[in-house]
Formats: sequence, C-alpha cells, structure tokens
Amino acid sequence: MSITYKGARDGGTSLNQNTLSVRRILVFYYTAKETSLDVYAQPQIPASGAAHPAYPALTCSEISIAKENGTVGGTYLVTCTYSADASNGTIDLSGDTAPWDLKPYNFSIQPVDNVVPFTKAYKTGDKQGAPSKPVVSSSGFPLSAQTNEANKMLRFSYNLRYFANSWIDAYYDTINNSYLMVCGYPFLPGKGLLRTLSPKFLRTYDDDGTVKWEYYQVDIEIEICKKGWVQKLADASCWFLEADGEGALKPKRICRLEDKDNVYYGSYGKLTDAHPSLGEPSPVDEPFPLNGSGGIAAYDGETGKFKITYLPFEEKYANSWGGLSLPKNR
Repeated sequence: MSITYKGARDGGTSLNQNTLSVRRILVFYYTAKETSLDVYAQPQIPASGAAHPAYPALTCSEISIAKENGTVGGTYLVTCTYSADASNGTIDLSGDTAPWDLKPYNFSIQPVDNVVPFTKAYKTGDKQGAPSKPVVSSSGFPLSAQTNEANKMLRFSYNLRYFANSWIDAYYDTINNSYLMVCGYPFLPGKGLLRTLSPKFLRTYDDDGTVKWEYYQVDIEIEICKKGWVQKLADASCWFLEADGEGALKPKRICRLEDKDNVYYGSYGKLTDAHPSLGEPSPVDEPFPLNGSGGIAAYDGETGKFKITYLPFEEKYANSWGGLSLPKNR
C-alpha cells in the first residue's frame, strides 16, 4: 500500500457575496485500496486556516477528496478551497509576503456586558464615565447593589513566525501596563484586558510538496474598559483601628451609645469611659463607614451622613505586552 503526491494544479477562483475563494487541486496516486482518509493523513493536505502557498492572505477553509478512477490503484484529487474576506477590497495577493508579514484579519469590535458592584451613580452635571453620587441608603450607609458595565471586545487574528507556550501564562488575563496602539485602536495604560490568547501551529506546503512556511495563527480578544480594571469599594466594617497606650493601632469592634440627642460610636472601652452614665455600649451589627485609614468615618453635619470613602483595588496584573508583537494597524 502506498500513496504518492504528484503535484498541484489550479482549480479556479470565485467570488461569493464578500468571500473570495481560490481552489487548489492536489493530485495523489494510490496503488491498492487506500481510502480517502488515508489520503487526508498525507502531510501535504493543509490544515484548516493554513495559508495558500502563492497567496498567503487566503487561508484553507474547505477540503474535499474524490477518487478519480479505479477501485484498486488510481488517482485521488483533493480540492482545497482557500478564502478571504473581500468586503474591504484590500486582500494582499502578493506571493512574496510571508504569513507573519500579513495584516491582521478576522477583525471585529462588539459590546460586552459585565456585572459589577454598583458604588456610584450619576447626578446632574456629571461627565460620561465619571459618576459621583455614592450609592448609599438615606442614612448614608453603603448599599449592596450590582449593575451592568458596558465594555467593548476587540477580536482579531494575526500570524507570528514563533510563539512560546510560556507566553500564555505570562500574558493571558493581564492588563497592558503602557500605552499601545493595536489594530489602529489606542489603549491607555490599564484599559485593555487580554481575554483570549490562542495559538495554532500551521504549515504550508509548496506545489512541489516541500515545506514553504511554518508559523502560528494567534487569535486575540482584548476587552476594553474605559475606567480601567480597578474596583472601588466602600470602606466599611464592623471593626476599626484604635491606638493603644503606646500608640500602636489595634483592631476594635465598633460600638454605639446614644442619649436623647446624640449617637456615639467608638470602642467599648472608650465609650464606657467617656459616657459612664449611658449604660453599656452595643456592637454595631452591620458594616460601618470608615475613613480610608482604619478609623471611623467623619460625620458630615451638612448632609447628616457619614462621609463615604472608596478604596481602589487592582483586579488584574499589569504586564508589558511587547513580546506578543501585536499589530499596530489593520
């Protein structure tokens, strides 16, 4: 049993809707009862997405295998269809361009929604993307609420001559730590999150059956968030920090005392010492506003509420994406 590759020939060109397709027919001789699957296993058969050896901007999208004659010995014809999106009319049909020198492809930008904590709302006069009204109860305490955050997802594919598997661990699920221009889209530091980094090794054979190119198709998804990947949460707890006799800060449970005109907050010991006639302080049973430094938040006499301080938390690791050689333009 044997299968021999005998070369390739032109199978024609077609334009359907906005898809340009070129067919390349590979010829194989067989000597016994080799099946079409045996032919499909031959190294000259392109993988899905592999570049055309003469027009690398076109990639393999379909393969069909047909027996030309005979049941024992004869010819198999393998029709490989290579296609590309022709909607923008800028397909590079130069055979001198290696796949890794081509422009990015499969480009799209689409909206994406995420559920995030609802900490600030818009009020009259706020600018888009900069709400300033704290989401608090009528008494000034933070409310536990969620909202949808509308971001954008930038998707595209590009080719690299080399790709290291270690890059997935290094770059996936990180944010950009410096300004970048990717496919003509500007990214300020910390605004892009690498959601998908998916390499696929591809090999293109020339018509004579020799290897012409070996490279990687890399699929990318970058989520774009205008405010960056930082969550700002209200500083609140049932505990606060209080200095002991030596000035060291110690965690203490927040307690309250009240008389007919006022409510007092502090540690059990300090409240008892300051107001011995008011009885025993009781601990608060819900998180209480803090001042950002571990102390109890200041009371705002104008609003009649405690001042809310928001603490920033970096959600993602910031890294340089320089090693990925992301395309600057489309």
